[in-house]
Amino acid sequence: MEANTPVISGYFPLWRPIVALTLFCGLFVLFTFVPSFVHLPSTSFFSASRSSSNVSHSLRSPPFVPDELVVVSLTTTIDRLQYLNCTLFSIFKQSVLPDEIILNVPLTSRRFKKDYPSDILSVIFPLGLPVVPCKLTIQRMKDWGPATKFIPTITRELEAKRFDTFIIIIDDDVIYPPHLIESLLRTATREGRSQAVGFRGWCAPESMSWDWDSFSRLVIAGERLEQQEESVAVDILEATSGVMVRSGFFRNHSVEIPSDAPDSAFYMDDIWMHGILSLNKVGRRVVHIDVPSQHRGEVNRKTKTLDSAPMGRGYHNTRMLQRFRSSWSKCTSRQRPPPPGYKRPVLLTCDMMYPK
Repeated sequence: MEANTPVISGYFPLWRPIVALTLFCGLFVLFTFVPSFVHLPSTSFFSASRSSSNVSHSLRSPPFVPDELVVVSLTTTIDRLQYLNCTLFSIFKQSVLPDEIILNVPLTSRRFKKDYPSDILSVIFPLGLPVVPCKLTIQRMKDWGPATKFIPTITRELEAKRFDTFIIIIDDDVIYPPHLIESLLRTATREGRSQAVGFRGWCAPESMSWDWDSFSRLVIAGERLEQQEESVAVDILEATSGVMVRSGFFRNHSVEIPSDAPDSAFYMDDIWMHGILSLNKVGRRVVHIDVPSQHRGEVNRKTKTLDSAPMGRGYHNTRMLQRFRSSWSKCTSRQRPPPPGYKRPVLLTCDMMYPK
């Protein structure tokens, strides 16, 4: 400054607060938003609103993403195609997305004696195909019955010699909670990646017979396990709550239904697949989850697919239990009461799943 430059009393340069404000905003953005970009991959295309009380503490850390391929596999029937979008949207909203969703659709329905429509997606999404946040594959093949949800997918991975693929098997009439995939992947790591895991299951009864009353007393639900790390050995896991296997679990004994198998294998897929897992010496465990899946009872009421098996479900489940009699683990299970302080979670609805 020159000696004769006048000095204005109380002068404060205006550029200083501007620079300070700019630096503050930059640091705020850096420490507030950048970590979420780094740790949270683009896994929830549609905004998912969920209460923090329904999210377990362990899942508040960055989502666990394994190195292995993760695939969600399902099927549906002709009369349920129009209701499938709600289930798919619940997968689109997962905190960790799969690498691929595989929808296995038969060319012709053995049960209904008619062909599936050629344009599957237009039936599922009558208002137009939404932006899908992961790869969606429709495979066409012969009808394996309900087992179509997993047989073609497991076969494809084995033929490609991808033995480590995580395959998450789901039903077509269920809304799945947003941490389903992440919870299964974390559990698989904790269990050593060597067992099938799910959130609902039961042990084969000594009588080797199945009926609704006895079945309801055998089921263990993951949301009723008290401890986050707790898991319980069972014989059969249920896809209605999500089941995760690895393709390599079926290398020695094929999951495909042979021509000499009883018709019951066509109608009751859960017991068939877990009987094959037993032959392959693969353990099955029910694990903890905070928010259970929501079964859509209205789909069953409108389609009655589950009740259309000749001779009834009890007959076919009993035959399947008896077929694998010597392979079951001899574990015992009993329905548990809710743990202390258990709060019934908010029910998931289709309106919560649809994109806004």
